[in-house]
Amino acid sequence: MRQLFQRSYDFDRELYNWDVSSSFPKREIDTLKKRTRDNALFLSTAVQNNFSAFMDVFSWVRNDCHVIGTLDKLADDFTSEQINSGMKKQVLQFIQSADIKICDILVEEGKFEIPPIMEKVLVAEEKERLINMAQDMKSWKVKTVHKKKGGGDAYLNLHEESDGTRKIYAYAGPILDVLENGYTLIVDELNSSLHPIMMRYIVDLFNSSESNPKNAQLIFTSHETHVLSGDVLHKDQIWLVEKDSEEKSRFYPLSDFEVRDTDSFQRAYLSGRYGAVPLLKSVHHGK
Repeated sequence: MRQLFQRSYDFDRELYNWDVSSSFPKREIDTLKKRTRDNALFLSTAVQNNFSAFMDVFSWVRNDCHVIGTLDKLADDFTSEQINSGMKKQVLQFIQSADIKICDILVEEGKFEIPPIMEKVLVAEEKERLINMAQDMKSWKVKTVHKKKGGGDAYLNLHEESDGTRKIYAYAGPILDVLENGYTLIVDELNSSLHPIMMRYIVDLFNSSESNPKNAQLIFTSHETHVLSGDVLHKDQIWLVEKDSEEKSRFYPLSDFEVRDTDSFQRAYLSGRYGAVPLLKSVHHGK
C-alpha cells in the first residue's frame, strides 16, 4: 500500500504538517497546500482544482465507500429502496437468517414531510428552503408481516419491532449491496442492539469467499470483545484505539504484538496486555 499524502496538526506549533508523495510535482502540491483551508479536506480541494492524480481516490470515497452511523435512518431508507426495486427476496432471506420470524415486508413510498415540531421552530425562509430540498426526498412506510399461531397474518409498523430487528433491517440493504458490488462498508458500533452470534454472522459473511466473491470490505468499530478470536478475525484485521493523558487517540494493530492465531485474543486484551482498556478508579461516597 502506497501513501499518497498525510496532513497532521501540530498542536504545539499550531500548524499543519504535510507529507506528500514525491511522485507528485512539487509546484502543484505547494499550490494545493495554499488553497486548502484549515477547515477543508485536502482531497476535495485537489479534486475541485482538477488535480487528476486524486480523481480515482475521490471516486472511490464518493461511490464505493458506504458509511452507517449508530443512528443512521438513511440505512433504513436504503433497505426500503432495495425492497422497492426488486430485492425483497434477498432482504427477507437476510432477516430470516437472524432467526427473525418475519414472513413478508411491505414498503410504501411517500413524500418527505417536515415534522410538525420542526415547522413550529423554523422561520419562513428556513422552512421554504427545507421544503425545496425535500421535493426530491422520499419517505418510506414499512410494515412487517408475521404469521399468527392460529392462522392469518399480523402486521406491525417497523418502529414497533424490537431494536435488534430494526437494526437487522437497516443493515440488510447496505450489506447485500456491498457484497454484490465489491464495495467497502464502514459501520460505527456494529454490535449495537445485535446479538453476539448475529454480529459474528455478519463478519463471517465478509470473510467467506463464497458469500463475498468480489472481496467487499467491512470496517467496523465495536466495544464487544467476543470477536477478538483468531477463528473470527486475523490479528492483522484487528486495530485497537487507546487514549493518552491528553485525550489523543492512538491506533495500532494487534499484529504489533507477538501473538499467534491460536492465542486467546479476548482474554489477553481484557487483562490489559494490549492496552486500549479504560483505567477505572474507585468512587468514594460520602461527604
